[in-house]
Amino acid sequence: MAGGKDCFEYLKKKSLAKDRIISASDVAKANPDVYIGSWCGKPVNFEWVQKHPDWQNVNAIRNQKIYELDSSIILQPGPALFEEGIDHLVRLIHS
Repeated sequence: MAGGKDCFEYLKKKSLAKDRIISASDVAKANPDVYIGSWCGKPVNFEWVQKHPDWQNVNAIRNQKIYELDSSIILQPGPALFEEGIDHLVRLIHS
């Protein structure tokens, strides 16, 4: 919908949240071009993301394509998701 490719699309088929947990090494193997974090009510710890030892060769980290998407927009069901969230996601993916 926003023009990006989900590195972990295969997890959508898992019905239980416990089956959709990924590890730092999973992120490294996926090697995303963009990293978008959104933590429920907490800011993204950019320093932790940038300095994570497993992620030093990840394209998103090397190219400084690390972004935060406001959790109040994207993680809460309702009109804000469609009125703001998708547009914001498009801007981050294509920046």
